[in-house]
Amino acid sequence: MSKARGDLAEQAKAAFGLADLARLTFGELEYALAHYQEARDRYAAVGDEAGEATAVLGIAHIARITGDNRSALHRYQEAAGAFARLRDPRGHAYATWGMAAIHNRLGDLDRARELFERALAHDIRLGYEFGQAEDERGLGKVALHAGDLDAARIRFHNAYELSSKIGYRRGQAHNLLGLGKVARAAGDMETARRLCTQALTIYRELGLALAAKARDELAAIDAEPTARP
Repeated sequence: MSKARGDLAEQAKAAFGLADLARLTFGELEYALAHYQEARDRYAAVGDEAGEATAVLGIAHIARITGDNRSALHRYQEAAGAFARLRDPRGHAYATWGMAAIHNRLGDLDRARELFERALAHDIRLGYEFGQAEDERGLGKVALHAGDLDAARIRFHNAYELSSKIGYRRGQAHNLLGLGKVARAAGDMETARRLCTQALTIYRELGLALAAKARDELAAIDAEPTARP
């Protein structure tokens, strides 16, 4: 590799690292998007298809987080195709998870369930427990969306156990919140409040803006007629 190409490759890695840091740690989505796009372009310039696909996956995450469902689905599909060509099962599973998340958001629950189950099967074969935790959580969301509270409870519990096993605190909070929503839907406000408060505590300890979601859920619990004295 020439020095110029080597420099571009290093710049791509640096841009991608900055993007991930901005998205995952600080929630700076505009900054993250700019750096994912920079990384994608630089990876493309040096012919690094795997790097380019990973940067596209990052762009898809930003679109999902900001609610641009059409763009997110397109980008996840693009990434999934690239990872399939590259025979990268972990990347393909992650892109499949993203497609499932968008279909769930759009109310296409059968398609979402199918894709989450496909991602979970890939991650089980790979022994990738982080991916399994996220897939289980996704299936919990689908079940909750469908009103199947027993299935939702099982899936969120599975995801919480996996997250705890690997020390994924953010995932623990996500699944405590999911279990809290299941409890509220079942009319068990005491359990719902306890679980959502635990989620809020973890989000605060991690300094995550996601604490707002837990506060919103606690407010919804307090607004329930059965939650009032």
